[in-house]
Amino acid sequence: MLLLREDLHDAWADYEFGIDPDDDYRITAFVPGHDGIVGEFLDMGDISDPVTRPFDQALRDHFAQGLLKHVKGRGERHWNFSSGAMDLSDAKVWGTPEAKERLELELENRLFEHRMRQESEDSSTLGNCDEDGEPGDRVCIHLEPSL
Repeated sequence: MLLLREDLHDAWADYEFGIDPDDDYRITAFVPGHDGIVGEFLDMGDISDPVTRPFDQALRDHFAQGLLKHVKGRGERHWNFSSGAMDLSDAKVWGTPEAKERLELELENRLFEHRMRQESEDSSTLGNCDEDGEPGDRVCIHLEPSL
């Protein structure tokens, strides 16, 4: 556990900076605004008791999460379909396997309600045939097993 000032606690929780135990506990900021602590070192010399000392692996994990969130994430494409528009003409964007998967997920999401409504209608018409197998008042659907 680390005891932090209030202004640093929120930044720590949002992975805005991290402590690298493999670099003499150097403090590294992943976003601007932490000039007062960047490049400083966490003094672990006063904490010799392993019970009260922060776990190196926990600091390592936090540092890695900060890198993933603020450094790696900056280079990733942001997929935002909230406007409803999808310009599929750019082959550089939409020709990638990731784009195809994103498009498939988005279409599945948009068509979900339609599919549920259609499946509900289909299931309500099944089995509504007369005893002779001919349609009665409703549509009769004969399902043939596919080979």
